[in-house]
Amino acid sequence: MFTLPELQIRLARNMRTTKPTAMASDESLAMLDAINSGLSKTYANLPPIYRRTKGSSVLRAPVSVSLTCTKYSTTISPAFSEDDRGKTLVIPEDQGDNEIVSTVQIANQYLGTTGTKESTVYSDCVWLDEGIVAVVSHPKIIVGSCKRALCRVDAEQFRLWGNGANKCVGAPTQYYVAPVGQSMNGSPMALMKVHPMPDQDYRIEFEMEVQPKRFSFTDLNNSVHIPIQEAYIESILVPFCEWELSSSRCYTGDRIGANDKKNEALAYCKKIATELLPTNNRVGTPIGF
Repeated sequence: MFTLPELQIRLARNMRTTKPTAMASDESLAMLDAINSGLSKTYANLPPIYRRTKGSSVLRAPVSVSLTCTKYSTTISPAFSEDDRGKTLVIPEDQGDNEIVSTVQIANQYLGTTGTKESTVYSDCVWLDEGIVAVVSHPKIIVGSCKRALCRVDAEQFRLWGNGANKCVGAPTQYYVAPVGQSMNGSPMALMKVHPMPDQDYRIEFEMEVQPKRFSFTDLNNSVHIPIQEAYIESILVPFCEWELSSSRCYTGDRIGANDKKNEALAYCKKIATELLPTNNRVGTPIGF
């Protein structure tokens, strides 16, 4: 297992202070920036398979709730749980479906009469938390004993189905990845919404691309694991990190040499990508027979 202090020692050989634990804050920050940037560039240049993993969740059956609603208001009570954010809420007398955006708030103003309403919450979304870059496969749900792949649709088509009378309930067949607004500190990063809204419990499985681990200042000099194959430490990760570090005033090594090693690492990454590509072998009757 390759740890953060081991990488720090390798990089410190070409810094003003060669002992990581004795570095000033500016040197430690320069090293931290180089490590995070170098790890990101390592995974950006490795084949996509190294950035992918499997995910799964449960689209739960509809739940009936009794809510106190006020006309022209987006505030409701009693409060929902944090996990309910993003789910569709159907309130009688409201003009179309609504969405839960916080524990006590819905996305659109309620337009029915004020009072207590027997409503329904539909678990038609999956949280895509920070660190998930993209959904890279068609999600699949389990229907009976079979897996069914969902088709991706664009935002306009999904909006045509949702928030109105067109939305239906049943086994999901389509999905759409909806942004939440990271620039406004939105959380989670995105929602994977499905259509139709689930009529029962469904397990949903998908492949996703994830960002590499990011280290904080408090991780330095601690035995934190660096997620990378040992075969790529000296040949890819260290050259990328040192190249990033070479632009710092704390670096005392050969900047031209660091750039050359970075280019060698890039070439090695391309070779790995070529070796992992599938062959084009086919089985069948030869043409002409």
